[in-house]
Amino acid sequence: RRLSSELGISSAVVTIPFLQPNDLLDLYAASDAFTLASRFDSYGVVTHEAAAASLPLVISRHAGSSVTLVQPGVNGFTVDPVDAAAYAQAILSVLDPANHAAMSAASRRIAEDGDIRVVAKKIAQWLEQFTAPLTEESVARSSPTIAVAGVESDPLFPGCRDPDATSTQRESVIRFVRPGSSTAMEAVAA
Repeated sequence: RRLSSELGISSAVVTIPFLQPNDLLDLYAASDAFTLASRFDSYGVVTHEAAAASLPLVISRHAGSSVTLVQPGVNGFTVDPVDAAAYAQAILSVLDPANHAAMSAASRRIAEDGDIRVVAKKIAQWLEQFTAPLTEESVARSSPTIAVAGVESDPLFPGCRDPDATSTQRESVIRFVRPGSSTAMEAVAA
């Protein structure tokens, strides 16, 4: 409020207190676009809500949701929140009548693809490949292998260490062990 007053724009700025979910729906419905200028946000659930409400998005590149919910030029833009000129241009672009309707529809479609029910179904379908019953043929092709995953210095997997890693490196280590074998094949992914 103080900044908007100092800038002489307080008549054009509305400060809204915390809202309950039902009140948020009304606010999204009354909006033409959604912006999140956060300098850090691990995801930004509000971005998903706004996209589900069919709002074009202008999202900080520091928000995790900018990666999963913004398709630049399709349903909005990802911007650096400290670049005021780029931020303003992105907002003007999503509000441009030539872009607005298509970006609104795209936001809704992208939000639906990321809906927890859709994602859960995709994960369940993917996991089915690992739960298929073993056949005599699949067992005969190779002896069983156990995959053990850990992180270097992970107390749950103290044996999963990359001997060449320095103390500052924290690589993921996957160890494949064949039952009855005294050696392990390791794959280290940075």
